[in-house]
Amino acid sequence: MRLRIILPFVLVALLASAWQLSVAAAVSAIYTVNMTADLPDANLGDGICDTDLVTSGSQCSFRAAVEEANVNPNYDLIGIPAGTFTISGDAIEIITGSLEIRGALNGGTILDGATSDSGLLFVRHGAVVTATRLTLQNGQGGCFPVYGCAMGGAITNLGELSLSDSTLRQNRVSTNGGAIMNGHHLTLEGVLIEGNWAGQVGGGIYSAGYTFPGVLIVRNTVIQDNISSGGGGLYIADTDAFLDNVEIVHNAAFGTPAHNSYGGGLTVKSSSGSFTVSIQNSLFADNYSEASGGALFSSN
Repeated sequence: MRLRIILPFVLVALLASAWQLSVAAAVSAIYTVNMTADLPDANLGDGICDTDLVTSGSQCSFRAAVEEANVNPNYDLIGIPAGTFTISGDAIEIITGSLEIRGALNGGTILDGATSDSGLLFVRHGAVVTATRLTLQNGQGGCFPVYGCAMGGAITNLGELSLSDSTLRQNRVSTNGGAIMNGHHLTLEGVLIEGNWAGQVGGGIYSAGYTFPGVLIVRNTVIQDNISSGGGGLYIADTDAFLDNVEIVHNAAFGTPAHNSYGGGLTVKSSSGSFTVSIQNSLFADNYSEASGGALFSSN
């Protein structure tokens, strides 16, 4: 394993940029969510997001919009207005194709998992997803047995996911990845990851290569007040990672015999192969570990 840290760490002002999505490909279908209930599509595959064929007009839930996008291999766009959208069933699965998800321009689009026990979003291998201006909260990750019951509290990513200008808060999981479990390619830009909990490792983010190469890119992001048994803020295992302009603060690792409470802010672990973790222009402050590496712990 190669761990490269570029010094000095400096405190930087994290300013929300006027970042806007540009559509790189022609949009095949646009779905506009107009209801907060978590209901499935009534006639899957007809290209219309509608949960009720009897009532006139389109009653489009977020789940129904994703279901319609899943059966369309082309580039789709889902717009979600401000409001709280409770995910009451299983995590919403994005299976294949290219999908863009946009929250309200002025914020206030909340995906809430208070009544779900399997997380909020599940990006499958083969899916390419871009999402922006979302708050994901109160997710409770469940079990995905193919990968050893790995499922993030809010997001499980086995595809290619880019998330920007968003917040993940108060999510929890009994295993790894209080907010996010990344098993393939994840990019975060301008994201707040706050107050999440994992029973094992990666209170905020757990990133590891499973059967797919792992890549993690984090820019202009704050990871704070997260707790786990190892890697309180972030746990990286066998994954190439690049962190730039990241604040990792007020995270904690309270150990169990299996995880030893290493790395209050960040743990980097190598079990096989070679990978690179690069950190620059970033701040580690006020992180706590019961064992070693209050800020950062690295081991083979």
